[in-house]
Amino acid sequence: MLFKRVFGVYINDEIQHGPAEIKRYVESWKRLIQQSGRKDEDWQLELFNHMYDNLDALDNKTTSLLQFNGIMAAVYSFIASSLIGPERLGDFANQLSAIDHWSGFFAYDVFFFLIAIVFLVISIVASLQVVWVHWSRTSELIDADSHLQTLVEVRNTRTVRYRRAWLYSIASLFAMLVGGVISVFGLGSTLESLASWLPAAVLGAWIIRVHVSEPILLSIRRVFSTG
Repeated sequence: MLFKRVFGVYINDEIQHGPAEIKRYVESWKRLIQQSGRKDEDWQLELFNHMYDNLDALDNKTTSLLQFNGIMAAVYSFIASSLIGPERLGDFANQLSAIDHWSGFFAYDVFFFLIAIVFLVISIVASLQVVWVHWSRTSELIDADSHLQTLVEVRNTRTVRYRRAWLYSIASLFAMLVGGVISVFGLGSTLESLASWLPAAVLGAWIIRVHVSEPILLSIRRVFSTG
């Protein structure tokens, strides 16, 4: 399951993209409620309740994720103050200033530690966007259908943000573990020859995975599913 979430088409999975797909989603709910023998007006109430239940679930999950991120932030603060210290951070900064002339040992454990902090901050920011308070505008209350479609859009947007926040939180923890292994077992010297390209490769691969590859993978899947 974890492998699928990290490497599969997951962030945009089960998400309706564009007004056409959202409209079909609302119409599918309408047919489902009508098939159960209820009155025609009941489908709107059912879908309203379903959307608000989804938003409540996202709020609860995001609160748990923020609590987890808070614990990790405390751990990272302890590591930064007790284990790494200002001298090693200063050495790492000097290496970055000489990026075209890297030679000798590269502080990979510090590098992964800083990546862990950056990813954790991104996760926290994305999580805070999920719990942003949304109130319906007057223009959205023209009719029930348009209001329902707006709620679906809000749910989908927050779902994508939560999933990205979750992935960044997991990646932050993984980066910290990698940095710890390198530091404890002294593996930095074995990575010496990779110092000129490994940091950029790690960041580039992650950005492509989380922000670029999803639309491509989704398009390929749709082609094969409709073929």
